[in-house]
Amino acid sequence: MKQLGLAKVWKVKPIALALLTFAVAVSHPLLDAATNGGLGCALFWPFSNVRVFAPVRPIPVSPIGAGMLSLRGLRVLATELGLFAPFLVYALWPRRTSRAS
Repeated sequence: MKQLGLAKVWKVKPIALALLTFAVAVSHPLLDAATNGGLGCALFWPFSNVRVFAPVRPIPVSPIGAGMLSLRGLRVLATELGLFAPFLVYALWPRRTSRAS
C-alpha cells in the first residue's frame, strides 16, 4: 500500500493515522461538553440545536485575548496542564524500535 502525506512523513501506517484522526475528531466535542461555561456543546447538530453539558465539567473555559494573562488565565493553564500532561508524557515517552537486521 502506498503511503501518502503525513503517514509517509511520520512513517506510520495510513490506517493508524486515520484512527488517530477519528479519535481526535470524536474526543474534541466531548471535551468541549466537559467545560464549565459557555452555551454547551451542540453534539447532535445538524439534527438538533440542543446544546448539552457533560455530567462532570472539570475543564474551565479559557479567557479570550489578553484575559489569558490574568490570574484566571493562569488557573486555566494550570488546570489544563494537570488534566492533559499525562497524555503529553505518554506521547513523548521514548519507545523501543525494532531493528531489522
